[in-house]
Amino acid sequence: MLSRLAIIAPNAWPAIDPRGGQRVGGMETFAWGLARGLACIESLDVSLLVRTTRRIDARKIDGVTIAVVREPLRQWRYEVAERVSRVDGFPWVRVHRWDASLAWQIPALAIARCVRRRTPAQQFALAVEQLEADAILALGVGAESAAALQVARRGGSKGLLWLRSNADIEPRFFEQSEYRNIYGVTSDHCRTCLELADQVICQTKWQQRRLKELAHIESTVIRNPVDLEKWRSQSSWEQREHVLWIGRYDRHHKRPLACLDAARQLPHIPFVMIVNRGDDTVEQEVRRQVPPNVRLINYVPHDQLVNYFTKSRLFLSTGTAEHEGFPNVLLEAAASSTPIVSMQDFDDFLAQSGAGTWVNDDPPALASELQSLWTNPHRWNECSAAGRRYVEQHHRRDSTYQAFAQLLRRICQSTSSQSSPADPEPRSL
Repeated sequence: MLSRLAIIAPNAWPAIDPRGGQRVGGMETFAWGLARGLACIESLDVSLLVRTTRRIDARKIDGVTIAVVREPLRQWRYEVAERVSRVDGFPWVRVHRWDASLAWQIPALAIARCVRRRTPAQQFALAVEQLEADAILALGVGAESAAALQVARRGGSKGLLWLRSNADIEPRFFEQSEYRNIYGVTSDHCRTCLELADQVICQTKWQQRRLKELAHIESTVIRNPVDLEKWRSQSSWEQREHVLWIGRYDRHHKRPLACLDAARQLPHIPFVMIVNRGDDTVEQEVRRQVPPNVRLINYVPHDQLVNYFTKSRLFLSTGTAEHEGFPNVLLEAAASSTPIVSMQDFDDFLAQSGAGTWVNDDPPALASELQSLWTNPHRWNECSAAGRRYVEQHHRRDSTYQAFAQLLRRICQSTSSQSSPADPEPRSL
């Protein structure tokens, strides 16, 4: 019997159509890859629910039905959120970085909030209901995920939650009832998602252990997939020209300033930094401090990144496990036979795979390891081959998609064991 699966990934539209924007990260590429992969399984009818700022008719792309929630003011809200935070009491906002556009954006958003008929989360709930899915998969915790899982519970569908970041199980969500992170996700959103999900899926063993410790919830681990053929590279050590870094302008997640620090210590080694938009202040700092051996690139579509990996002798990761999940870019580096030098070892990936080395957040050691792998072809070849071999064994796309499909089959065949405790309307931001 054909099972109708709805995947909730609000920000995934730019991964489907690059004209939709440049804010494409691991979450978005994972969502679109997962939807297409599952659509190839005969027993599944897959929908992907996204949001856009312009009107787009529902359509089928690569076997996936694309459903859309239109939020025309979303970009304004994002721009304001980068510069302003909410506070209790008059004037209810604190401006961190003034821009003239705030003078009209804030009043316009306030008026729109007063006259709107539904919150964004309620819009998503309505769209999910219209999909009439047998199972609903929410990617990450948040208001939209909570609303979708409430719809699943009320309608008798199966609800699944796939954690996409370690920040999804931030301890403060469980310790502080009113906690709200920098993205607007609250303790209530997190707890609602976890309470309503019939099944929680983790990216890593670390997430599985942490979830058990914090919420006493059992979960299943399904590893992130990588397209082994797309990322295959035959380039040798001699043909690789630079150290590659990929991320966005921020201070705590990807940490581009840490890459600059390493580059300054290694002026003889070329660096290429592909940096997506983020914190304007950090971007200004990076541009002021960039040394001559660093080439900054603003944006590269995901399907073109393979060209940069093919020319990279090393991949540098300066991200932090506190905020990230498991970075897909590590799998892409390993699949392209590019050794990795990392500030941290995410879920013991480097220790288990041999794909590179890590320095436990030690900046001097980071530069030393980059120098060592850059100049040692024997060690480079060992890491290059080991990384490729490991992802071939543990991160094949078809294995990931089949593992999820089997899990979904078991859940859909099981009898419903929960009654509906959800609110008549989804909680709003």
